[in-house]
Amino acid sequence: MRLFCLPIGRNLQPFRLRVIANSDSAADQSKKLCVRDAVLSLARRWPAPLAPVRRAARAIDPTARVRRGNLAFGGYASPAIEIRLGRAAGHNWWGVLFPAQGVPAGEAAQFESWFVMILKKWGWI
Repeated sequence: MRLFCLPIGRNLQPFRLRVIANSDSAADQSKKLCVRDAVLSLARRWPAPLAPVRRAARAIDPTARVRRGNLAFGGYASPAIEIRLGRAAGHNWWGVLFPAQGVPAGEAAQFESWFVMILKKWGWI
């Protein structure tokens, strides 16, 4: 299921998740996506519980550094969780997450980058 809903209500603030890989090697990029997948299930509300997010990230990469707050990237600051792996010198994954109000109980959400969707629509990937 893809979520393209806007949050409704007072405590349903969307926030960003950013995971920065150690390097651009295939192994580091794969580890980045494993960390993302482990953290997505925990980041269902804002402020997301930092201790479980940190534990999940460090279970996959002990070098993971996690911070939460109004973080600036992409040209503006907004509520975000940022996870840096190792030197954090590789490509990153980021997405806007909406609280669980759009996901039926027990069903996993699928997140897809709008940029990737456009490239697929144009037949470029």
